[in-house]
Amino acid sequence: MVAVDMTQIIPLSVDWLALTLRLNSRIGSAPAGHTWAFYSSTNVWNSRWCLFNDHGEKVFTILFQPKSHVIASDCALFEVANEWLYHGLGITGVVGLLRQCCDFDILGISRFDLAADFNPSPRQAGVIKRLARGDCYVQKKQNRVPWWQSMTDPWVPEMWRGEVPFDQSWGHKTTDIKWKLYYKTKELRDNAGSSTYDKPYIVDMWRDVGLEENNVWRLEVAVHNANRFEFMGERLTFDRLMHSGSDLFQSLYTSRFTIRARQGHVDRSNDRAVPFLPVGAIQGQFKCRRSETIAEHNGSLTLLRHLVADIMTEQVLLNEPVRESLLSTIEVILERDGLHSYFRSLVELDFDGWREWIRVQAYYYGQDDIMAGRTETTAMEMAMIEAGLIHDTTEDELEAYKEHRKVTFSDDAFYRRYCRLRHLENLSNQIDNIRS
Repeated sequence: MVAVDMTQIIPLSVDWLALTLRLNSRIGSAPAGHTWAFYSSTNVWNSRWCLFNDHGEKVFTILFQPKSHVIASDCALFEVANEWLYHGLGITGVVGLLRQCCDFDILGISRFDLAADFNPSPRQAGVIKRLARGDCYVQKKQNRVPWWQSMTDPWVPEMWRGEVPFDQSWGHKTTDIKWKLYYKTKELRDNAGSSTYDKPYIVDMWRDVGLEENNVWRLEVAVHNANRFEFMGERLTFDRLMHSGSDLFQSLYTSRFTIRARQGHVDRSNDRAVPFLPVGAIQGQFKCRRSETIAEHNGSLTLLRHLVADIMTEQVLLNEPVRESLLSTIEVILERDGLHSYFRSLVELDFDGWREWIRVQAYYYGQDDIMAGRTETTAMEMAMIEAGLIHDTTEDELEAYKEHRKVTFSDDAFYRRYCRLRHLENLSNQIDNIRS
């Protein structure tokens, strides 16, 4: 019998949570200290709103007004931002914020991911490599091609030097339950683009439970269409997930992630089961402490938001030296403070993609100025044409237009200039939150 390490704590986290809601009222103004940001529609939903706190951190996304008649008109999808699944208000606190904006019922869980983080022992490292080579397999699960990479960075532990299968997954794209086993430390370092970590709040959680942060692997299960998922003979509800997450993961692991050693026979019934995670060491970490890392960068976050707003103005877009200087400044801040993840949540693109988008916008506006000659007049006229407003508009008409078009208006620049020309600063400030 193989001895299993029971000394380390394996923290279990909810890494993705999407709830299906029934809206019983209109969504109102944002809670105190928070701001709504309105984004473009998706293939399924007409409206996509995100709530940000006063530090510029996204708290949740709600999608509503379905395009298909198959989905009930009062149905909505609610997704908690990843950071708040690990600390701060806690998941139930984030749900409580939405209750300050509207009345709703939770119909069920659309999707949830549970993640167990651990420092592999030499034995577990051997199992990881045997799975990737095909010497071991997960019973009744389709194995996708593993990702290998030569690991030579100074921070990499000795046991992982050389070729490492850093990412393996099981489950067909159409199956509701999928598993993933990967080198989480490597992912967070790669995504940060520097020597710091992406998602520092996850690293905070590791430190809290005593994990060695350079050697953390994650076993993750993603359950899609969870509205029809049953646990211990009953339908899984939001409350049950919050109170029984550890039991749920242990049940899924023991019944749906059985590792066996391949014996080379056609009949696999005699293939030996291989122990991997000590399920008794898995502990739910659904209410970890608030990360102090983001708070340390509040000055950088504020500066980033101002720089992004400034660079979107027409004057900066059309001034190439100033525009490129601001882009370089943003890049330096992202690298220095490891804020790539925050930046993606702010503009919904990574920095390289957003920089190219800005340059395309600059070219577009430059052509408009050259052809039009009279930028302000042309901008106003185009905004009026786009809005279908060919007469002198009232403030109420502009409010109605904004309410109607805020999630489908693909390019808000002309409308923003139109608002400024009309001296409607309150509308202009709200439009600045719109992302095309």
